Order: sequence, then C-alpha cells, then structure tokens
Amino acid sequence: LLELERATLRMFTSCAWFFDDVAGLEPRQVLRYAARAMQLAQDDGTLRAGLLSRLALARSNDPAEGTAADVFRRHAAPTQPVELRVAAGWAASRALETEVAADAAPCFDVHEDGDRLVLTHRRTGAASGMECTVRRNRAGGVIVEVCRDGEPGSQVLTPADFTEGHAAAVSRALASDEIHDLLNADLRADLLHGTRLDAVAAIALVQAVRMLRFVVDPEECEELVGRTTRLLRLVEHAGGGVPYDALVAFVAARDAMPALLRPQLAPLADRLGVELLS
Repeated sequence: LLELERATLRMFTSCAWFFDDVAGLEPRQVLRYAARAMQLAQDDGTLRAGLLSRLALARSNDPAEGTAADVFRRHAAPTQPVELRVAAGWAASRALETEVAADAAPCFDVHEDGDRLVLTHRRTGAASGMECTVRRNRAGGVIVEVCRDGEPGSQVLTPADFTEGHAAAVSRALASDEIHDLLNADLRADLLHGTRLDAVAAIALVQAVRMLRFVVDPEECEELVGRTTRLLRLVEHAGGGVPYDALVAFVAARDAMPALLRPQLAPLADRLGVELLS
C-alpha cells in the first residue's frame, strides 16, 4: 500500500506540469509513475480506461505523437511486467558471462537456483519465481523465454525488453562476440591500433553488401543477408550511421540480383530504408 502511495505521489512531480507538451520527457516520466501505480493497484482495466479517456483530451504539439493517450501507450505503458524484464536480463547476462552494474536489477533481490530465479521486491516484499531459458537466434542476438511459476505458457523477451543495466551489459557482450565473428584479422588489428569500432564495422558492412551483388545460390544469399544484418547492428551499437557507400552498394546488388532471390533482401531493405523492387 505504501509503495502504491509512493507511485501515486510521484505522478504529481511538479516539473512535468511546467512544460507545454504532453510528449516531453517530464510528462512521459510521470505517466510511467501512473502505470506503476495501476500495476500495484492490480488494476482490472478500469483505472487504465479512465486514465486514457482523460489523456485523449490533450494533444501533443508534435502531430506524430498524437494525444497524451498515445504517448502513454507508446512511451509509458510497460510491454512486460518489470519482474519479467529483470529476470530475463539477469538470465541473459549470466548466460553471456558479462559484467553487470550493481544497480542493474533495481528494487529486486535475485536468488538463483539453476535456470530458476526468485525475485523479491525490496520494498513490497512480493516474491516472483520463474524459469528462464536463454537462446541465441540466427541473427546473432539473444532471446529469453520466461515461464512464471503457476502460470501457463511463457513470454519471449529480447534485449529491448531488459532493464537498462542488463540491456547495456548484454549489448556489450554481443558486440564482443560479433567483433570476433564478423571482422577479419586486418580489421581487428585496426581496432587494436585505435581505429574506432563504428568506422571498422562500417568498412566490413560495405564489403558485405557489395558481395550480395554476386550471390546466385539461395542458401548463400540467406547466410550473407544474415551476416550483413549483424554487421549493420554492430555499426549501430558502436554509434555509427549507415554509410552512404553501403546504401549505394545495396541498390546495385538489388538491381543485379536474380528476381527469385530478391525477396530474401526484404529484412535488410527494411533496416536500410531502401525500397525493394518487385
């Protein structure tokens, strides 16, 4: 009850009401407090419906953001319960044997028992048990299947669902793996000599995209598209943008590729923002 009151009071944090746009950082934060309060109140949907009906009356100055109700759905309402997010991030970090910040599991004490985790909230004392299974996907990423005690079925979470500390730790671990898997010896040597990761990964990305132009076998195409997608993610992880040369090379590869193979480029075309011709 006290934790519910705490979240409710936080909804009225004054800085959120000093600005003229409901899509700003401060209103988004107090809407997250409102979402937390409803979760603690074990809302059956009544509180949420009432809140959204009121928020719908306020519009953002940015037409793309829509109403405050849209802002709540897009930026404040949790996609997964926080205990599942913490458990999935914890399990992925342990599986990848990566160092995690001490505050990566906010407000929770975590007890490990093999693949099973028990999370205890430090303020409410509520305990949640769940089993976590960590897998690597074909694109080189990680997914975690979480099954909560006493509930049928499971939820699949990705690093985008993890809390910030675990997401950062998993991202670092995956990037380290990708460096060894995707960069040749010369490019890794450039890293050791001080060249920035975004620059080195961008070179490898351009090289991979250019190779797409010469692919004629479906399996080879699928493998190379997957590799190129991983390189693109590595560039983005390092803070770089898509090199113009990669866009030019992709268009050339798309136009030169046999029509039967071209649909395999669709995931990469979407990531690059390039139209895929029929």
